[in-house]
Amino acid sequence: MKTKSPRVWIGAAVYSLTTMTQAGASPIDGIWETVLAGNTHMIALVERADGRLLGYTPYSPGSWVVGGQRIGSTVTVNLDARDPMLFSDPGTITGIRRGSRIAGTLTDGTGTTSVTLDEVHAPRTVTHWLMGPSIGADVLNRAIRVENNAGRFVTGGFVGLTDCSFLACGGRITSWTVAGTAHTILTDSSGVCPSTSALAGTWDAATLLVDGTYTTTASCPPPSPGGRFFGGKEGLTDTVDILDALGLLRDLGDRIEAESPAAADAFASTYLHDGKTKADWQAQLAAMYAAFDDLRVTIDAVRQIVTFADAETNPKAISSPRLEWHLSVTGVPVAGGTRTSVLDLTSTFDGEQQLYWIGREARRIVFKGNGYAAPFSIALPIQAGDATRIAYGVWPFGVHGGGHPEGHPGWDFEYVPGRMVLAAADGVVGEIEVDTTEFPGQFNIRLQNRPGYRTHYDHIGALGPGIAVDASVVAGQALGPAGDVGPFNATHFGLDRSTGSVCPLSYLTAPSLALFDFLWQTAAYEEELAEPFPCNPIAVTFPLTRVWTRISGSLPAVFELTRLDPHTTDYRYTLRNVLGAIVQSGAIVALQPSATPDSGTFDLRPDGSPIPTVFARYRIVSNDMQVAWGATRPADLSGASDYSTTAP
Repeated sequence: MKTKSPRVWIGAAVYSLTTMTQAGASPIDGIWETVLAGNTHMIALVERADGRLLGYTPYSPGSWVVGGQRIGSTVTVNLDARDPMLFSDPGTITGIRRGSRIAGTLTDGTGTTSVTLDEVHAPRTVTHWLMGPSIGADVLNRAIRVENNAGRFVTGGFVGLTDCSFLACGGRITSWTVAGTAHTILTDSSGVCPSTSALAGTWDAATLLVDGTYTTTASCPPPSPGGRFFGGKEGLTDTVDILDALGLLRDLGDRIEAESPAAADAFASTYLHDGKTKADWQAQLAAMYAAFDDLRVTIDAVRQIVTFADAETNPKAISSPRLEWHLSVTGVPVAGGTRTSVLDLTSTFDGEQQLYWIGREARRIVFKGNGYAAPFSIALPIQAGDATRIAYGVWPFGVHGGGHPEGHPGWDFEYVPGRMVLAAADGVVGEIEVDTTEFPGQFNIRLQNRPGYRTHYDHIGALGPGIAVDASVVAGQALGPAGDVGPFNATHFGLDRSTGSVCPLSYLTAPSLALFDFLWQTAAYEEELAEPFPCNPIAVTFPLTRVWTRISGSLPAVFELTRLDPHTTDYRYTLRNVLGAIVQSGAIVALQPSATPDSGTFDLRPDGSPIPTVFARYRIVSNDMQVAWGATRPADLSGASDYSTTAP
């Protein structure tokens, strides 16, 4: 279902606020509110030295300011949205400013509507929530609850961070009442498939979560008509902090354009981010000033400002103050040439974070960094002497199958029975789950390693000494023995960044990468013909074809292997000559992944033939495949043809 929120300050829209004040009038800095389509909306604006504007729409988590300008008495503010379904037509608000009011009209593809924006000074508190159908779900919505100084609901909105399968793509919150521990939330979304949702949950002070159920009613079948939901508060801000944060960005931009050393005042004296300090930023700015003229700074897409936490903020949501925004600096090289990009940073929780974490120093908001002396890195949860291979050795990230048709969110390692699973990085035990279904009595452990980073260890046979919720662990500490998962022992290892699973490969320390490469040489699994890499893409469609191109040998020039669906390991093949013409096609049968470190086997059954015509032996290591076949199965891979494929 694709839906959109009311057509207000959302989408690829342009809002012109035409003022009647004298040229050179005071800046339009401040908080402006309006009521449109029955819902209250806010835009916070600050003016840069040359009249350009930057701003923030804290009540509407799916929209943001991408630019603006005040020239004399005319003010223009441009906005965009995370999901294009939230707004389908450009819009313009044109008004006349008299004191603290702008009265005018909203014009968009549906017509013209009267609108009034009032500058407000009453305090507002904006609370940021993450909601989803289950704890740790990848399908999450960001929800905003705005309160007045008495703690009463004023307005709110929500947006899907990943897709539209929970509630909708985005919309407004029409009511959010809190009575004791009971939360009752009503939402609506307009668009091609208008919908309403009702959520009712109970606050649990132990878990710092709202746990309840929801129902959705839509004019077309929704992806989910209802079910269970969880919600956790991820932080708060207020109108004073919003303007202070925007002021930080304004001053940074203006000072960079002026090539002022004072631009470094945007950084705390104790700034530290993955080893980078304030002094490093001062040197970077000085080098920028020396190498470029006519610097031009664009600041836009301020999507979230969180400046404090309260007692209800969930520590598993990101509680540190933060600022999501985009900075672009261009300049003309001193040595000559055309304008070029000098610096481009989009600061987000799951992306670049150098200018993301903020704090207060000397009563002003500054960038503080993440506080770590080096970038995040991890070891493997297994030692070289503890690894074995009975089934697959290493089952990689992204593979579709084996109980994960959606894509495997980590690595599975086989262990020698009784050997210990090790913590991959320092952290705190956030969760210990007792498995009651697949492997009863075994444990799944989650370590919170850094803000935004979490490691998973599933199928632990028993808890190691001192392993309990909230316990601190160090890298290399034993979490417990690998679990018995049938004819072998194995543990699932996963890494989350932000709210989603990522392949651990790029985070490995150098010694751990060398160990992984050693273990990977003998990894063998049924999905390997089509998904042969340590990190395979999650987002693929089936049938899934991998094209292997001959590098050397006498077999056909191209060997295409197609896996038919993610629930089976049924394959088809196509052989092509050097001109791309099909030589033969048929089914792969009797597939056996490598039973030894040397090779696996399969047979080719051409279309129209009831029996295999050749008997193959093969070995795959990432993008390299060796294949030999004949009327009888080759004893080894001597004389095999070598094929290569393109890495994702």
